Amino acid sequence: MKLMTSLGWLHRWLGFALCFTILSISLSGVLLVFKKEYLWLSMPDARQELELSLPDIAQTIETITAQYDENEIALIQTHSEDLALYKVYSGESDRAWYNQQGEQIDQWQNNGRLEDWLLDLHHRFLLGNDIGLNIAGFSGLFLVLVALLGFITWWPRRRTLKLGVIPKQIKKGTLRVSHGNLGAINFLAILLIAISGIILTYPNESRDWLLTPFLEDEDYLLSEGPRDTLIGKEHISWQRVLERALAQYPGASVRWVTPESFFSAYRVVGLQQTDGWNFSGKTVIYVDVLEGYMDVNIDAIKRPKIERLYDFLYPLHTAKLGLWYRLLLCLAGLALFFSTLFGMIAFIKNK
Repeated sequence: MKLMTSLGWLHRWLGFALCFTILSISLSGVLLVFKKEYLWLSMPDARQELELSLPDIAQTIETITAQYDENEIALIQTHSEDLALYKVYSGESDRAWYNQQGEQIDQWQNNGRLEDWLLDLHHRFLLGNDIGLNIAGFSGLFLVLVALLGFITWWPRRRTLKLGVIPKQIKKGTLRVSHGNLGAINFLAILLIAISGIILTYPNESRDWLLTPFLEDEDYLLSEGPRDTLIGKEHISWQRVLERALAQYPGASVRWVTPESFFSAYRVVGLQQTDGWNFSGKTVIYVDVLEGYMDVNIDAIKRPKIERLYDFLYPLHTAKLGLWYRLLLCLAGLALFFSTLFGMIAFIKNK
């Protein structure tokens, strides 16, 4: 009994210390689940019918790159959010939306658009990588601990579950019951959200601790796919590069491209294979622009399963698994928000 009292005390104080960061993370996360719908509603060009033919995609890329200076573009996302939009990253903080005809719709820097502002709030609390990123990361770590403590201390009171999750009165007792029941029902989802968020916040450290020890050096050779033997400048237009990439992986989708730059003499294509577990283009083709040969072919499907599972955390956390999963993640985020809110008010009323 004394142990449970101590655990409950720790859960309450640690939870109260985290309440404002968790409220911010959960609410902004719920809103980001509907980023696609926001873009669809706010930009008429996003509602165009998708032009998925290879010549159309190549022509759009050519039209967009012609509007920038050499070496200025860092990345072009094709059909971003599965809409009729291309997103261009240039410089350190310049962003732009283009339609499928290669016409610029909007241009901004940093958090100049609502969706980027929300992402920065969710991921960094608008405080940058040094401070905000670590606040978000440690909030996730402590959220795991708070959730575990909460579930342990709730278990002896699990019969209160029949009272439901909506407080009938704004009183300490009813709020605590709703807080506990809502948190317990949402327990596994909270762990999934928190752990995947921590890994995405600290990708290098997470990879070193969770992935690298289970991989042999030769595992990375499994990602090497076949390469074509074409050589020459006539094979480096964007249409030819895309044709060569899709010849290696028929049925794949072009997710992003990177033009050549001061830093790289390659045109790079990121593909999503139909059996891929990650939706950010992990199958990658490199074509050298000086001589036209295919230098690298990374086949995401042939990578070790543990590495593919690790990469699967990205679509799990960012709701890239279809409408049904997006709705479930939205409900989980709302449950985390209201559970935190009920607990915070109950804590304040107890003082």
